[in-house]
Amino acid sequence: MSQYENDIIARNVRLLMAYQDINVGELAELSGISYDYITGVRTGRVEPGLHTIKPICRSLGVTVDDIENPYLFYWIDQIIENGRKAWNKKGLDDSSA
Repeated sequence: MSQYENDIIARNVRLLMAYQDINVGELAELSGISYDYITGVRTGRVEPGLHTIKPICRSLGVTVDDIENPYLFYWIDQIIENGRKAWNKKGLDDSSA
């Protein structure tokens, strides 16, 4: 992964966390990934592997493709809504996600 791609992931994680009003501790708890690791991802100091980015994405309601997309901020509302619909189709509501 290039530094550019890593920076995009970091920015998108910060954006999604802010958009959903989720702090690092809450994301750590939801994803099962450590607080320090998530802090490293969102600051761009840690290059996340697929085994760690998947649970982060799942917790934020997006796909790995979404989190790697440099234009995520243009259509964040639609991505979040589609994520909620997918969770609901699986029998989960927002409170259990």
